[in-house]
Amino acid sequence: METKGITLSIFAGSFAALASVSAKLVTSSEITYISEIILGSSGNAGILQHLPLVIRGVCLIAVFLSNALMWTFFTKSLQYLSSIQATITNTSTNFLVSAIIGKILFKELLPILWWIGSVFILLGLLLIHKDGQKTKEIKEKKS
Repeated sequence: METKGITLSIFAGSFAALASVSAKLVTSSEITYISEIILGSSGNAGILQHLPLVIRGVCLIAVFLSNALMWTFFTKSLQYLSSIQATITNTSTNFLVSAIIGKILFKELLPILWWIGSVFILLGLLLIHKDGQKTKEIKEKKS
């Protein structure tokens, strides 16, 4: 059952990252560039003028939808994990997914120190989940 809780927490963190990226796109100056990519070489100036506004609106809706899904998955993960396990899994996933999407979509640089920090976060996450399993086993033996 703990695997289900971890999976739900990972989904929650991923939706939180998606909400962050959507919010960044709402205010991004790169929306015009994205509009040009969507339209391709059609060069229709009338559509190009309104498409950035439509994309911003879709991204704004995505912020609220992603946050709603994040809270839904996070709340469900609390049925299977301790609050600390669910929170740390959610936050770690959010951190990593946001960075990966930022790298791909916004060409953000991720220095070596960031990668080292990420490894430590993942190791800490692993330790917390291992400790949670040991605590559960001890409680079951006492029962």
